[in-house]
Amino acid sequence: MAQQQRRSIPHCLRAGRPQSRPAGGARSVRPAPLAMASTASTASAASAGCSITPLGRRADALVLLGCGGRELAWPVAQVAWHLQRLADGRPVIQLLHGAARGADAAIGLAAEQLGWAVLEVPAQWRVYGRKAGMLRNRRMLQQAIAIAEAASSPQRLVKVGVVAFPGGVGTAAMLQLARQAAAGGWVGAVAVRG
Repeated sequence: MAQQQRRSIPHCLRAGRPQSRPAGGARSVRPAPLAMASTASTASAASAGCSITPLGRRADALVLLGCGGRELAWPVAQVAWHLQRLADGRPVIQLLHGAARGADAAIGLAAEQLGWAVLEVPAQWRVYGRKAGMLRNRRMLQQAIAIAEAASSPQRLVKVGVVAFPGGVGTAAMLQLARQAAAGGWVGAVAVRG
């Protein structure tokens, strides 16, 4: 039975696969958000400044992946409030972030204050150059999916929630990866508005 619940990693996240771009090669700054919340929590999350669309079966626990812009200067308490509100009382097994200044730093501190396990996944800029951020985002999402798969059982469904705080092109690309990965059934995303 556990074998039937396993989902394969989507093609877009497998190493060596090129990323698709929107028509005309334009970069999407604000892709349509996915959801990690149940229908019941949609209203409360909307009042929290988040855009959410229901995602079917509610997760029993979450692995969160936080992202956002390097220039985000929100207080850690505000970031923690959004993370806690989006978790909606579900246990958070682990929170992953990109170990950059701004949103990532605030997300990491907020998760630690909430007592959640934190995994930093820094980009390897010296090794990969300009593509290091995108490669890190893909690796981070792969790790989050692997953690969720390992923690899931027939009695407990663990999903990945990608929480995107205000940011730029990198944040939009992370949401695009999450949207592509959502077809596998493990991933949903929430965009937090500023």
